[in-house]
Amino acid sequence: MITFQLTSLQSEHFDDLVSLESLNLNNKSLSHLDPGVFQALSKLSFLSLVHSKLYSLQSELFQGLTSLNQLNLQANGLAQLESGTFTGLSSLTILNIGMI
Repeated sequence: MITFQLTSLQSEHFDDLVSLESLNLNNKSLSHLDPGVFQALSKLSFLSLVHSKLYSLQSELFQGLTSLNQLNLQANGLAQLESGTFTGLSSLTILNIGMI
């Protein structure tokens, strides 16, 4: 098994994964996500970013995730959510942002 630590993600990381439905980025030390980083993932229904180092979420971060129904942001120490962070997540039914 190969283990690696991501600290940031840019939108081009997911440009070719348009059919992706589930994405688990737990325990990756992510501290920065570009706005719109997940925009190409319109079929994504599950996204987990548990135990990352995300302290704030930008307003366009989840843009384009119209099929997302589960978003897990637990154990990040979120201190700031910009207005409109979750705008457009019309299919979202489960949102976890607390501590584990």
